[in-house]
Amino acid sequence: MKCIPYMLMLFFSTYGCLAQGQNQPDTLFYDSGDMKAIGAMLGGEKHGLWRYFYPNGNRNAELEFHQGKLHGFQRYYDQDGNLSGEENWENDLQQDTTKNYYADGTVRRKGVFHQGVYEGLWIYYYPNGEKQQVGAYKDGLPHGDWSFYYENGDLKQTGKYQEGEMVGKWYFYDEKGKVRKRRY
Repeated sequence: MKCIPYMLMLFFSTYGCLAQGQNQPDTLFYDSGDMKAIGAMLGGEKHGLWRYFYPNGNRNAELEFHQGKLHGFQRYYDQDGNLSGEENWENDLQQDTTKNYYADGTVRRKGVFHQGVYEGLWIYYYPNGEKQQVGAYKDGLPHGDWSFYYENGDLKQTGKYQEGEMVGKWYFYDEKGKVRKRRY
């Protein structure tokens, strides 16, 4: 992937030309000479869209910066170039909705961040699309009712967390839906 002029042309044609000579694109390279990233610097800091690449040339990430800090909608890709995550950032803190994906595009998990920590309802999924677990976070810790499921969608376990600690009665179910045991 040493075709830098092509990548520069792609960068400018896709995302618009930078203001006449004010900001020139910066390119980062791996030790091998392959392109690692391309984007603009403003006042010595990353600014606007930066595109990152794996050593094999596939996309790694598309990150938005403002004054050197992650700011805006971010996208991440696995080594095969498949979308693996989408996040929102404000001034270097993850905020709002985030989603992670399996290689086939199926949602792996989704939820919300607030000030860089887990907050509110989160849902995790098996590769087949069935729910794996559902629960809420408060200040980055599991808090409230949680449910865990078998891969076929049947209930596996339920209980409550309080500030990251399991509390109260927890129920464990067999694959036929019968309560196997109760624990406090």
